[in-house]
Amino acid sequence: MADVQIPGHVRKADLISALPDDLLLQVLGRLPLTAAAARTSLLSRRWRSLWTRLPNITFRDVALDRLGWALASLRDAALGPGVPFLDIAFDSFQAAAGVDDGVTRDGLQKRVLAGLPSLLHAAAGLSPVEFHLALPRRLDGADVELPRFHRATSIHLHALNLRLTLPPSTGGFPKLETLSLSGYCVDLAALVRHCPCLRVLRVTKASLGADINIRSESLQELFLRTNETRRWTDSINVEAPKLKRLTLLFGTDTGARLSVSIMTPLLEKVSWWCLYATKSTGLAPWGLSMVRLYPAESLGAGEDTWSSQLSNVNVLSLEMKARVYLMARSMHSSTFSSR
Repeated sequence: MADVQIPGHVRKADLISALPDDLLLQVLGRLPLTAAAARTSLLSRRWRSLWTRLPNITFRDVALDRLGWALASLRDAALGPGVPFLDIAFDSFQAAAGVDDGVTRDGLQKRVLAGLPSLLHAAAGLSPVEFHLALPRRLDGADVELPRFHRATSIHLHALNLRLTLPPSTGGFPKLETLSLSGYCVDLAALVRHCPCLRVLRVTKASLGADINIRSESLQELFLRTNETRRWTDSINVEAPKLKRLTLLFGTDTGARLSVSIMTPLLEKVSWWCLYATKSTGLAPWGLSMVRLYPAESLGAGEDTWSSQLSNVNVLSLEMKARVYLMARSMHSSTFSSR
């Protein structure tokens, strides 16, 4: 900063603020979080609202009420069709609620759930191309509607025990190509119907109900891992004529008859892992614990190679783990491999 002579005193000239907007945005873009960039508005009028023009918007542990103001500022200052990238995450209920210790866990959860619908609609109003949202763990049993993100091509949502519902309108997510869900309870069949361009679907630690149905004309990659400790799977039906990669990890109770239908004529890579309830019975004193299906050529190459190419493989390997029940106790675990 250069010295500027003013009668009575000397002050420094603000040469940084005199830089073009493009250069100032490059400076703000190097800050790790958007909240830090927003605080530069306190420097002078020259910096006010400049942060709203950043291409990548990232918020970490910003209280929901302050976050609502920030998203509204972004919406009001929008110069284009929307933000390219919006990433919001909370590590704790306290951070999301904007309170210190002293409030009960139930109280914190109620505050977060009360502000969550407004947050999602404000985020959808920014029309992000890519949207990430990670919520504090164990938001037990609440229903939250996922609004329409009409411009999004990629959505990643992480929570635990949150029931995700869809908007009543049929507009859906017309441009969505990649969807990642972790920890949600959701009607997967209805969700996929709302995504006509979906190519990649990853669902982990999810509660999907006893019957899983996926029908998609566009899907090319499916990774599905249910929360097998909370709900068993009775049937799986997948109809995806363009699917090339399939990974299924789920649990079932052999007291019910498992039904699986996979209609994927172009499938190239597959992994299958089925866990059975420990109360299951087989040929006494044996009980089936786990079944895993993978290409035989991957044997001995490590678990990461289960999903090797099928096109050049003529034989699949079936691996079963069984438990021995003697005197009402599980004594041993054995593994069988059959080709």
